[in-house]
Amino acid sequence: LDRWRGGYRGMNSTTSYTPLETLLLFQSLVAYGTEEQNFLQISEHLTNNPLVKDGETYDAQRLTADSLHELFLQLLRDELKAEDQEDGSPTATKKRKLQSPPLPSIKDAQEHRDKLPILVDRLYARYRDYMERAIEEDERRYAAVRKEIDEIERGEWDERILMEEKPMTNGN
Repeated sequence: LDRWRGGYRGMNSTTSYTPLETLLLFQSLVAYGTEEQNFLQISEHLTNNPLVKDGETYDAQRLTADSLHELFLQLLRDELKAEDQEDGSPTATKKRKLQSPPLPSIKDAQEHRDKLPILVDRLYARYRDYMERAIEEDERRYAAVRKEIDEIERGEWDERILMEEKPMTNGN
């Protein structure tokens, strides 16, 4: 799933969606279905989800039913393409050389609904990895700040602070 490129029919790039948004989309598709009307319901759930809404990159336009529909088709198409490439058969080699056409409709995608749980598992792993990296980064920043506080409390910054204040007092 990390190999996704560009958007479906020039629309939003799949990389503009957060790992959480894509995970919640596919979990919702498994729960509600992949019919046209389900995308309206899923869009409403995602746009009102506090974890999504409070995200730094929240964009309601990205979560419209049409955008989610196109994201679903793009990611399903990418998954099918990746399966073809992993398959070592001679027809897969031919398919690899030819660009696979986009899935034109939800009806065409219905026959691949059994792939959704596999995609959910992959998206969950991607989201988990993303969150682990974010937590590790927060822990590194916390450790650095904690170290600076300890140094300040031990007086190791006294001279540095005086040196920084000296040009300010001389300039006034």
